[in-house]
Amino acid sequence: DEPYQTIRTEKQILTTAWISDHSLATGGEDKCVTVWDTRSGKASAKLPPHVSRVRGVAVEPRTGHVISASSEGDIHLHE
Repeated sequence: DEPYQTIRTEKQILTTAWISDHSLATGGEDKCVTVWDTRSGKASAKLPPHVSRVRGVAVEPRTGHVISASSEGDIHLHE
């Protein structure tokens, strides 16, 4: 089967999390969390960067806030 949507990035993706039906958060080698519109395959937001690669991304289900963690041990909370 063909994928529903393919999103291409310049750097390696290490983690993903669904935000909503049409929104996905990714993090990885570029040290940023990027929010993607899954319908268009385009980035809709880029959150402030970490000092090192993003190793984990999670979404608080009630508020939609994004939580990201880096290799350096920093955790960012994004509204």
